[in-house]
Amino acid sequence: MRIHRSLLVDISRVVEVRNDAGRVSVLVVPKSGAADQVELQVARRNARELRDRLVRSARP
Repeated sequence: MRIHRSLLVDISRVVEVRNDAGRVSVLVVPKSGAADQVELQVARRNARELRDRLVRSARP
């Protein structure tokens, strides 16, 4: 899913969504298997779709 003009993210790799004073970011586990998580900014116009997709993917 596109979270920013230059960023695509695999939804299954998102471990946390953060909302800080109206700014949305996600913590993502890299594919390389590294233990470090990467925080990426989400564009305002993509934040709602990201939340909707995460909710849908969490439902059984």
